[in-house]
Amino acid sequence: MGKREYNDARKAANARYIAEKTDRIQAYLPVGYAAKVQELAEKAGTSKAQILKNAIDMLYSAMMDEQPTEQE
Repeated sequence: MGKREYNDARKAANARYIAEKTDRIQAYLPVGYAAKVQELAEKAGTSKAQILKNAIDMLYSAMMDEQPTEQE
């Protein structure tokens, strides 16, 4: 399979996908947190974004599963 050309149509398609399918989160954290996330990503063999996504998913599940149901 040959190398795909990155042309204007591909750029537009990528921009459309990012606009429709992703959220952007920006956080200012104390010095050292970027290195921690990078180290976790390297050890896990994945991206920094995936590390943050996994951490958010785990915390969300832990907190939301503990909420009492309103069926009473």
